Amino acid sequence: MSALSRGNSRLRLLLGQAGLSGSELARAVNRLGLENGLELHYQRASVGQWLAGTRPRRPVPELIAEALSRRLGRRVTVEEAGLTPPGPAGPRADGSESYRLAAVEELLGSGRRRGGAAVREAERVGARHVRCLDRMTAHFSRTDHLVGSGHSVGALTGFFAVTVRGWLAAPASPAVQRGLAAAGARLAYLGGFLHVDQRRHGPAQQWYRLAVELAEEAGDPRTLSAAYRALSVQAHQLGHRAQAARLAERAVVLGTGQDPSMLAFLYGQRALTLAADGRRREVFRVMGQAERHLDWATGPAAAGPAATVVGAYHPAALAHQRGELRYQLGDLPGAVTELALSDRLRPAAERRSRALVLARTGELLLAAGAVDGACAAWQQFVELGAGLASRRLDHAYAGMRTALARHRGSDRTALLSALRSEDWPRSPEPL
Repeated sequence: MSALSRGNSRLRLLLGQAGLSGSELARAVNRLGLENGLELHYQRASVGQWLAGTRPRRPVPELIAEALSRRLGRRVTVEEAGLTPPGPAGPRADGSESYRLAAVEELLGSGRRRGGAAVREAERVGARHVRCLDRMTAHFSRTDHLVGSGHSVGALTGFFAVTVRGWLAAPASPAVQRGLAAAGARLAYLGGFLHVDQRRHGPAQQWYRLAVELAEEAGDPRTLSAAYRALSVQAHQLGHRAQAARLAERAVVLGTGQDPSMLAFLYGQRALTLAADGRRREVFRVMGQAERHLDWATGPAAAGPAATVVGAYHPAALAHQRGELRYQLGDLPGAVTELALSDRLRPAAERRSRALVLARTGELLLAAGAVDGACAAWQQFVELGAGLASRRLDHAYAGMRTALARHRGSDRTALLSALRSEDWPRSPEPL
């Protein structure tokens, strides 16, 4: 940490405008830390230090600004809060961006912001560059499926920054420019997913927004609607239910005319956001649309690389969403039944997805008092998930151990409680 020569009057003024005490701000920052995969334990004394002029390390200044933004209903910058770090300003590549609700509102409104243009290359790009970009996207996707996002997220980020930005800015025919923008949108969509899997929601949000912008530039409604859906999923997981519902609705509108599998993909998420609001009649109508469209789908979601990266959907994914939907509506037995179906239908190659479904199944079974059933699900989770570099799996494992510590007494519980933390290899830090 670094300290100012005098107190932070800007932060003190904003606290007063927001009507927040030091303890309340500390709790808000801790909650935002959880949104971004960080376990923070700030208390009132920490806020006192910030008011006295101490600057916390990144990304905490961004979290403080976001907490104040949400309270005041307008954007508060790090600079306005008097928390600008010393040294020259410039773009960051350290993944310290925080998740911002204002960014969602910009997309839902008319405001869009595109980063500065990259330096234009002298070489003219062509169709071979588009093919290369699609093949690299497919490679990153396969790597993620095989060993987890921790082994591919850094490489994808570097490839985009060093190579793709230059291609997008280089001279090209209109057709090639559209092709590169569409392929770049698919890569950005995958980049968002990899960051979500690493529980880095700030960078993930930025990647999804980039996918939106490139898909709009390319005139690619498939990736555009999928990116809005991904933003909805992210907002829903972070507890921002109103924004999640609006994003899901936008995704459905943008996806009009897409193939049945893609429409099922979009309607399923829309139904889940309606369930979060308790809108039971609309929930089952919209989920029925998802089910009918998936029944009508007779083959891959689409031809080409988009089929495996953007909008891949199948009965196991639909059953998973139905399970979460029933849980939102208070139907715990129904949720468990749907998750069990999702587990049975899940393709063998989707180890991480199946492991996450099993972790959730164990959580719900424990809530229903079925301790042995929960432990059986969690044992399968451990067997499937070990070795995959995924912070979502790490988080699920930590939750399992916490839950087991409160429920002892059965042989299966004792067996799983004996697992030591070193039995679960944590996801490596992305390069």
